Amino acid sequence: MNTNIYTEMSCQKKVGIPNNKRLEFNQSTFFLTNLYDKFSSLKIKGFRKIRIELTDKLNIFDIYLPENISPVCHIHKSFDFDNYFILSKYEKNKIILETLYNAIKEMCQKM
Repeated sequence: MNTNIYTEMSCQKKVGIPNNKRLEFNQSTFFLTNLYDKFSSLKIKGFRKIRIELTDKLNIFDIYLPENISPVCHIHKSFDFDNYFILSKYEKNKIILETLYNAIKEMCQKM
C-alpha cells in the first residue's frame, strides 16, 4: 500500500551563512513543506520521505535513493542563499515551493 510521502527541505550545516539565517530559512521551509504535504497526493512505492538538502555549491543535484533499510530519498541541490535573503516574504515562499517542486520533478525524471 502506498502512503503519502513526507517531504523535508533544509539548509546544509556546511553552508556559509550565519546560524540565525539558517534557522530562519529552515523554519520557513518546514512550514511550507508541511503545507505542501497536506495538499499533495504524491505517492511513490517504497518511499516514505524525501529529504532535500540545499547547498551553496553550484550545479549540484545528487540523488540517493532509498535502500531496503530506510525508505528515505536524499536529494542534494544547489540554492542561491544570497539572493533568497534579499527577496520579499512572498518571493521567498515562492522560491522555496518552486525549489521543492523542481527537486521532486527532477528526482522522478531521473528514476
